[in-house]
Amino acid sequence: MWRSRSGTWTAVARLVFANALTLVGVVLVGWDAGVVLFLYWVECAIVAVVSVAKIRHAGSVRGFVKTAFFLGGYAWCWWIYSKFVAFFSGIELTSLGLLSLAMLLLSAGSLAANHVVSYRQDFLESGEFRQATTNSLLVKLFLHLAPLNFAIIAGAVGIAFYGGAYWMIWTLVTLKTLLDILVHVWDHDWIPLSADERYTA
Repeated sequence: MWRSRSGTWTAVARLVFANALTLVGVVLVGWDAGVVLFLYWVECAIVAVVSVAKIRHAGSVRGFVKTAFFLGGYAWCWWIYSKFVAFFSGIELTSLGLLSLAMLLLSAGSLAANHVVSYRQDFLESGEFRQATTNSLLVKLFLHLAPLNFAIIAGAVGIAFYGGAYWMIWTLVTLKTLLDILVHVWDHDWIPLSADERYTA
């Protein structure tokens, strides 16, 4: 049996807010699906940077070697991913208006802040880093990238078949947010009940 940590709902609210800014950009600024894909591509880098900060607390030389190899491979894949996003989205940052760029920076900053706060509260302050290993953190990294990879690939398919229709963008952001919540809960917020808690549950 499992129970939720006290910060679960705060983390969920933070996740929803960070992702909801994407929809604000769609509604108020007129973002198309291409801008949303670009934003998620940027978030892939944010997730990787925060994960490397976590691995730093694993503390072994072997862990740093693994991380170095991972970063090299990830940077290459991220660059290839940029070509994929550019091909399907057709986005040109220079063509975006000042308001749209400002909203893009705000949304990216909100997503980054969410990951940084999670790193501080759920990883450091909770003491989770004491049980973390390099291998487990690398596995969790790919787990946290799963919603983003789904969103980018599904978004590209949506653009190809539906032209980035309005309903498709809303569905994409909603599904990505729900997956983010599920991954966060699985990773941080559900912990085993103690023997006393199981007895009284």
